[in-house]
Amino acid sequence: MGIFYIIGLVVVVLAVFGYFRLVSNAVRTLIAERLLERHGTAWWSEKVPGKTGGSSPERGQESSWLEEGQKQDPLGFVQFASGDAK
Repeated sequence: MGIFYIIGLVVVVLAVFGYFRLVSNAVRTLIAERLLERHGTAWWSEKVPGKTGGSSPERGQESSWLEEGQKQDPLGFVQFASGDAK
């Protein structure tokens, strides 16, 4: 394997990751818009359960920049495939 082959693989992986990130953000935005429409501005505190919603002690140990980001876009910090939400 030459260096150009490896560079080519890295470019492909970065492109795929970029598209995945775009789709993931679009889905999160769609979910947030629908929840806002159907449940109002307090949908996060009223509809999202326990650990996922941030009521557990572990969530309070985040650094300040994470807390600010979560206030702006709470779905950006949710891993949908984690199996936490039921």
